[in-house]
Amino acid sequence: MRGFAHNVARWLLAGTLTAFAALCLTAATAPAAPPDGRAYELVSPPQKNGGDVRIETSKIRVSDDGRAASFTSYVPFGDVAGTSIEVTYLSRRDGVGRNGWDTHAISPQQDPLTLQAVTGNSISDFEPTFTSDLSSGVYRSWRPLTSAPNVETTSNLFLLGGLRTGTPTVPLLLSDAVSPIPVASTFGSYRPVTAGASDDLSHVIFESKAPLTAPNPPPNRTRLYESVNGSVRLAGILPDGAPAASSQAGFATFNNFYPAPHSISADGSHVFFTNPLTGLIYVRIDGATTVQLNTSENTAAESPGRAIFDGASADGTRAFFTTSEGLVDGDDDGLTDLYMYDETAPVGARLMVLSTDGEPGDGDASVSRVVGASEDGQYVYFTADGQLAAGEPLGISDGLFLWHDGAVAYIGHLLDSTDSAVNSLSTRFSFVIEQRTARVTPDGRHLLFMTRGDVGLRDRGGFAGYDHGSGCTFDGIPGPCRELYVYSADSGRLACASCNPMGAPATTDAFDNIRQGVGIATWHADRALSDDGSRVFFTTREALVPQDVNEKLDAYEYDVPSGQVHLLSSGTSSSDSYFAEASPSGDDALIVTRERLVGWDVDSNYDLYDVKVHGGFPDPPPLTPSCGGEACQGQPGHIPAQGAAASAVFRGAGDLRQALKRSHRTVHRRCARHAARPRRHRKGRCVRKAARARGERVHSHGERRGK
Repeated sequence: MRGFAHNVARWLLAGTLTAFAALCLTAATAPAAPPDGRAYELVSPPQKNGGDVRIETSKIRVSDDGRAASFTSYVPFGDVAGTSIEVTYLSRRDGVGRNGWDTHAISPQQDPLTLQAVTGNSISDFEPTFTSDLSSGVYRSWRPLTSAPNVETTSNLFLLGGLRTGTPTVPLLLSDAVSPIPVASTFGSYRPVTAGASDDLSHVIFESKAPLTAPNPPPNRTRLYESVNGSVRLAGILPDGAPAASSQAGFATFNNFYPAPHSISADGSHVFFTNPLTGLIYVRIDGATTVQLNTSENTAAESPGRAIFDGASADGTRAFFTTSEGLVDGDDDGLTDLYMYDETAPVGARLMVLSTDGEPGDGDASVSRVVGASEDGQYVYFTADGQLAAGEPLGISDGLFLWHDGAVAYIGHLLDSTDSAVNSLSTRFSFVIEQRTARVTPDGRHLLFMTRGDVGLRDRGGFAGYDHGSGCTFDGIPGPCRELYVYSADSGRLACASCNPMGAPATTDAFDNIRQGVGIATWHADRALSDDGSRVFFTTREALVPQDVNEKLDAYEYDVPSGQVHLLSSGTSSSDSYFAEASPSGDDALIVTRERLVGWDVDSNYDLYDVKVHGGFPDPPPLTPSCGGEACQGQPGHIPAQGAAASAVFRGAGDLRQALKRSHRTVHRRCARHAARPRRHRKGRCVRKAARARGERVHSHGERRGK
């Protein structure tokens, strides 16, 4: 009986050895290394309850120092206390955790969502408004997180602090009301939507149809409010002190439009708003005075016209808008122009036309859209139909221009109005096709933009041209592929960041933001262009380097000074990988992938990785003794983590030999004890035991037959 049990054990051990060898063979394929100087760090936790990190670039953030990152998942895990449609998590790079990052759920505990809340778009979620270190953020909750009876029937905004400590502070209500708000027939009609905030979140502006400061506002009208340290006041107040019938930030975030940059200044002193009923633009200063921006300074004033607010400088002293009304002397063509309002200039001389026409031979030109501006308002990028720069090609449409120091420079022209629209501020963040693709560095010296054709860019700024192909269907109609271009205002250099460096025609689109599936989106735009303009990050299915062999979406980095492109993801994964976010310096490039890029990653779910310059943490120690033999030479980062099911049964190839040796020793000890017994009881039994231990077959009379 003992011999039979021993043979069964041997068979089980041998089977386990075979299975473990196969596991080692599977893990032996190493992913491509990240670019020189970078290393992979697993940001999301190794165990996620079977859930994925959500692939939504607008929901993934990284702190300015690269030591904290937030992301969401539809599956709750870890220390989750509250949840909505999804849970938001924050990871801190502490270097002492299992994978070097410590993760906590930061979604607060709240009442469960109802079907009416979901259909009314009153879903609880973090707004795209955080401090730069991710220590505080604005959260919109389906029901109050504090005792607030006046607004208990509708969504509310709360300021949550202590996010990086793992112990959030008591929520601060930002959208209280002077009197109880009745239950709305559609809860979403009263929901507040954040449109911006000061750098320290002491001032938060938001749009809502709820009567927060006046008991009887006009019905079904959006109003812009400002919360100052938790105290709510109406921002949409006219110069005469009367409330505007309706007010909003830019095109209205309430309707899922991106807010115009710096609709509130960095210090919270300036709040810009538009009355959509009249098309007039105002700035509210320190909650005390209001100034209309599009007030005519023309000697012969024209009839008031509508204007579109296109952003402001970070300090709020410069503001930009487009209008067809001639507001200064000399602007009498009736076409749309780009204006700047300068608060520091004397009263009556604060308006300047930026889209001055320096090429009269082309006829009059009309501005179509604003693409972006620098933080100080010294650089402004825009598109126009018609040539504005002297000596440049005539008869263009959707031309891309730069205003700086009173002069207009021509960069090139885009393929069509669709390209112009997607690069502009007048896009919606709730639709994939319309998501903003252009990025401007804070100093304004670098621009990243998208286009589907090179015709208007070929031979400009040193760019030789590129074939965009014809088989891409991202925009719904087969046509040329989207590619990302980067422009330097200092050198005038133009380069394609996502084009195939081998010169092969494009076969797939390139993106600087990604939204996979259906779910909540926000107006946060990822940092696809580093603040110094030296790095561009994007996602494409195109194989731009030989190491990209999987024919899947992969994350890439383009080094602008050298013109070299590098893989951030492995290029060998059987699933798509995506660029998600980057720190201001570009030293931290966050990607989402199923690939197990470090040894801490033990599942095949989507994880968030930091591809970090001078980063990296040691992989978990290998199991002892480690897998042996040529078939089991696994690469670091692919050894199964401790506690895995296979390693709990078998620890190495040498264990089988050790088990047999132990069996031999046991037989010899027992035979030594039997030596004192009568001869007839000891020889045959010990011989048979020793033979069986060596794997030999034995007859009942003790005769050995061999293996």
